[in-house]
Amino acid sequence: MDTHIPPRKQYVLRELFRQLGSARKLYAMAIALMVIDAACQSVVPLLFRDVLNGLQQDAAGYMEMSFWWHVGIALLIIAVFIPSALFGHVLAGLAITRLLRNLRTNLYRHIQGMSLDFHARHKVGESTARLNGDIDQTGVTLGTIVGVVWAIIAGIQGLLMMIYVHWQLSILFMFWFVLAAFATMRWMPHIRRVSRKMRDEAGVTSGLITEYMSILTVIKSFTYEGRAADQVSAQAQTLCAAHDRLVWQQSYFNDAMQTVFKFLAPLSLLLVGSFMVAQGTLLIGDLVAFYGYWLLLSHALSLVTNSISQITIGLAAADRICEWLQQEPSVQDQHQPEPLAQVHGHLAFNQVTFAYPQDPRKNTLENCDFTIEAGQTIALVGPSGAGKSTVLQLLLRFYDPHNGVIRLDGRDIGDVSQHDLRRHIGVVFQEPIFLSGTILDNLLLGNPSATSEQIDHCLRQAHAFDFVQSLPDGLHTELGEHGARLSGGQKQRLSIARALIKDPAIMILDEATAALDAESEYMVVQAMNSALKGRTAIIIAHRIATIRNADKILVIENGRVLAQGAHQQLRHENTLYARYCEQQCVA
Repeated sequence: MDTHIPPRKQYVLRELFRQLGSARKLYAMAIALMVIDAACQSVVPLLFRDVLNGLQQDAAGYMEMSFWWHVGIALLIIAVFIPSALFGHVLAGLAITRLLRNLRTNLYRHIQGMSLDFHARHKVGESTARLNGDIDQTGVTLGTIVGVVWAIIAGIQGLLMMIYVHWQLSILFMFWFVLAAFATMRWMPHIRRVSRKMRDEAGVTSGLITEYMSILTVIKSFTYEGRAADQVSAQAQTLCAAHDRLVWQQSYFNDAMQTVFKFLAPLSLLLVGSFMVAQGTLLIGDLVAFYGYWLLLSHALSLVTNSISQITIGLAAADRICEWLQQEPSVQDQHQPEPLAQVHGHLAFNQVTFAYPQDPRKNTLENCDFTIEAGQTIALVGPSGAGKSTVLQLLLRFYDPHNGVIRLDGRDIGDVSQHDLRRHIGVVFQEPIFLSGTILDNLLLGNPSATSEQIDHCLRQAHAFDFVQSLPDGLHTELGEHGARLSGGQKQRLSIARALIKDPAIMILDEATAALDAESEYMVVQAMNSALKGRTAIIIAHRIATIRNADKILVIENGRVLAQGAHQQLRHENTLYARYCEQQCVA
């Protein structure tokens, strides 16, 4: 069932780690090199300590006995540090890019596999916002986490060395550390909530802009530009306000932590350390080394605290990604669906009842019952909202009925996989939809292995061969966005050819001629008649002239089949159908 499951922080982190896949080894090697990197940096203050204490206690003896020894150690530290830092950063970056690749690919596959009710609830812009903006933000955050991992390692090593150098001074550090930790725990949940609100508003903004851009012709035709721009402006202002709140919260937190670690803590160390040196209880080398570890540790803590707000933003983005990854499609295949190798095309709707998830209290189909023999052409007619398109969506298993069963060749279509079922069904929509690319690219959507002979045969069946050949580049003609370079009739005939290349046993034509002029309609009807020979066909049409020769016509109203029969029979026996014929002057 497609339900909203609020993601838990543990689930988000676990899911991100799972998405790493084979890149986990790269990440593990990067962590190991970070340990070496941090160890090299933690040795430097200790080296300063030995040098300064040696010079303070016996400068001549130190220069004679220990100076060159320390120079050798320094060179060794550099020789180990450089490759460790370089390859640690590179391997971490490679692991992150692979994680983002996996995350983007898997999220797209998951969204693509969701049922239509999911897509009815979420705009295209919201999906693209999660696939692009949220994943990009997650990538930035993962890079930040790499720095935090280094900071934690360096911080632990620095703390241990501080205790080793002078444990009494370490108590002073612990005071500031506890204060910072307390402030972080109080601040972070609020930043997380504000950040999630900002990401949600960004998704709404993206969805609104994408929707308006996709219907720009309608907006211009109805002179809606001003109001559309005002709505985008209002939503952009809402997003701006949400972002402003986030900026303020981040700045409060980050600057407070900077004040603690860059001013209050080091000045307190200087005052206490100076007093101890004056009293003779602390050597200058120990104070310098302790301050060096203080700087290393405060830098690590500052990096962690400054990164926490960034990580919080990224986790909010990852929340949104994982929230969708957790959802399951409402239409699912059985664990071991029955194979569907050969289809004859006998269809039966047995007492099918269905209501869309958006309005579950209103049944779109109510005890719908009819049969289609293999090779038979039937037509569905009725007023808008009667349930005609719902019949097609249930047949394609875009949704599953609440009650009743749909059978194909005597088998419940719920027992076979959606892929197998749709492989045997060709669909021609009212508005032909094409991908950017060539005519050939679009024809091969349903059957990438189709031969030239098959393509030519299907084009001839669809009465599209001649006009395709007349184009300068023939099959390799670029269609432009949404097939903008073709007329409505040409696009519809190509749509029929595309469906035929699958060699389907069942053809569905949903208002295939509704938006065409008379000449184009004539050509498309000829293509339809040719394409439907020997196949089971379901046609939705408001124009009676288009479907009067169908083997059987079903009159549907309010989700029920009121009558079924041939054209002449229904014209005399069904009032609704007779009225349609009269309105369209069809004898």
